[in-house]
Amino acid sequence: MSGHDPCQVVYDALEVHGCAPTGPIYKAKAKCPAHEDRSPSFALSEGDDRRALLHCFAGCEPRAIVAALGLSWADLFPDNHRHAGSRAKAPQPPAETGQPVVEVLAGLMAAGIPIHLTLDPRLFIADRCPGCDERRPGALWISHDPAGASHCASCRRPHGRVKLTCFNGCSFETILGALELLLTARERGTPQDVAEHIAEGVA
Repeated sequence: MSGHDPCQVVYDALEVHGCAPTGPIYKAKAKCPAHEDRSPSFALSEGDDRRALLHCFAGCEPRAIVAALGLSWADLFPDNHRHAGSRAKAPQPPAETGQPVVEVLAGLMAAGIPIHLTLDPRLFIADRCPGCDERRPGALWISHDPAGASHCASCRRPHGRVKLTCFNGCSFETILGALELLLTARERGTPQDVAEHIAEGVA
């Protein structure tokens, strides 16, 4: 499936806003972003015309949910749909070479870790953290760090313009070191070798 995927856009926005979506993208449950929801009362599904269908069992209006997610009404519809005309252009990954964020994203993709765009062009989410090997949507967040350039004390590399957030608490150094081990192991050996190499590197 190519082009604008409304359910994927909504699912990613739910993750970014801490709504903890679960289940398949096209039939997911989550906490409703439009009210204080302590248990999943929001349902996301796909309509016959590929539009994203939003339903809050507590009664929140779809437009309130869309606004709470920072989306537009047009985001709920696929390309070429009559209601998609006013949709803003989807965010694109940064193309500049040599930037820390770009290098980290390229490394994650080379390691076979899926990366997802978000509505914020400065924020990306990955389905795996190399540091702790947590595997789930949103396991690792990659973003631009506005604090300015600094250097890693152990590797002496500048990384002030990229921020890595693992919700298990992995440090920047742990994540970057494990990613480098993963890339090296993938180049040199079998999947079993990869696992052993990672285990040795983070032990």
